Amino acid sequence: MSKRSTVSLGPAVAVVFTLYHALTLISDLETCAQNLRVYRARPTGSNLVRLLFAEGVFIKDLGLGA
Repeated sequence: MSKRSTVSLGPAVAVVFTLYHALTLISDLETCAQNLRVYRARPTGSNLVRLLFAEGVFIKDLGLGA
């Protein structure tokens, strides 16, 4: 009788989750950088709000926010 090799889905799910998390962090960081460039070019209240919102999303995705 031959033994069947079963592959656990746990490591595959962990890899997919890690890749997704890394990609969202990179995307959020790029958004922050873009909003910072816009704010430095034109320091208005609306540009500041966009920058702070993007930074808040980035901090939350890092797991540092509440």
